Parts: sequence; structure tokens; C-alpha cells
Amino acid sequence: MNLYQTFTIIIVFAILLGLGYLAYGFVGVGKFVEIFIPWETVSNYALKLFARGRKIAAERGLILVDTKYEFGFDNNGNIILADEIHTPDSSRYWFLESYAERFAKGERPESFDKDFVRNWVNARCDPYKDDIPTIPDDIRVKAAEIYIGAFERITGQTFEFPDLGVNPLDRIRQVLIK
Repeated sequence: MNLYQTFTIIIVFAILLGLGYLAYGFVGVGKFVEIFIPWETVSNYALKLFARGRKIAAERGLILVDTKYEFGFDNNGNIILADEIHTPDSSRYWFLESYAERFAKGERPESFDKDFVRNWVNARCDPYKDDIPTIPDDIRVKAAEIYIGAFERITGQTFEFPDLGVNPLDRIRQVLIK
């Protein structure tokens, strides 16, 4: 190992150590090691989830471009998924059937645009400074159509509208119990 390689390793370790301290509030080197030991396990989980997600997406005519996974620990110290995975909110999907042609033309790939409502709002105000205008029903319906289409395409299932007579919180609880 030459001096440059040694220096690079030291810099990378210092960055990781610094990130560990920033992320976990100066918990000390012992805790830093304890926290980062599961890194290899979490990496393997993430890569396996991504490979499975890409496979399922390809079967549905989609390209899973990128995503995020949020992991945490349960009360017993086991690594767990802490949020949804492979949804349009956490992932970017491109449509396989039009990707090559659009890429060749230098065009943006077709995708599920999770930012549909955000783009509508941004075209009318600065949401960080201004009051957000009332979102009209046609925009809300279009957003619902986008999400229903994403659900059907990603899962291969037909979306079933819920019973609107049931309280939404009760519906969520019923689904989670299944």
C-alpha cells in the first residue's frame, strides 16, 4: 500500500467517523463501532431488496431507477424496515417501452410523476413563502389517477376503491391486521 492509498483510507475513515458523530450526536467511538457494524448486513438487505424490486418492475414493463430504504432497530436490536418500499413516493420508475426511444432523443423518460401536485402548486406560488392555493378537484382526481395507475402497474393488481362509509383510520387498521 502506498502513501496515497493510506491517506485515502484515513480520509474515508475520518469522513465516516465524522458522519457517525453527526448522525448519532457524539456517542463515542465504542458506540460508533457498535452502530456501524451492521452496515454490511444493511447493505446486503438493501441490495437484495433493490434486485427483487428491479425484477418485479421489469416484469411489469418498468425500470426501477433508484429508491430509498429506511432501516432501524426493533427493541431486540434486530434490523427492520422502517418505511414503505418501492412506491412512487420512495422510488423513481421509468416506463420500459418508451425508455430507449426517449433516451435516444435526449428526452426525459416517461415515469410516474409523484410531483404532479407539487408542480401544479409551484407553478402558482412559492409554497415556502406564499399561501398554497386551493387545489381544484380536477388536479386531485388526476393525482389519484396517477397513483392508482402506479399501484396497478407496480403490483399487477386492480385497485379496489374502499368503502367510503368506513372511517379511513378504521380502514387502515383493517388492512394492517390482514
